[in-house]
Amino acid sequence: MIINHGHKGDFGGLDKWRLGMQNERFVVNATMETSLPGVFAAGDAATYPNKLNLIVGGFSECPIAVNHAKKYLNPNAETMGTFSTGHEKLR
Repeated sequence: MIINHGHKGDFGGLDKWRLGMQNERFVVNATMETSLPGVFAAGDAATYPNKLNLIVGGFSECPIAVNHAKKYLNPNAETMGTFSTGHEKLR
């Protein structure tokens, strides 16, 4: 999982992974998956068509990436979004 909240990231050796990049960001699909199956990116690390480069976008992209990474690791897992105020364990 690659998450970056900031304007410019230093991705170290990830440039050797041959992930699709555009304008120093990883190109992702609707599930936040990069061109390398099982590698997900979100926040300022990610780009996709019509992305709004706002901080709040990263807060919605991260749960998408986490849920789909979970599904990638366990195909029987359910993806789930919830409100913390309505979640029994978080009250």
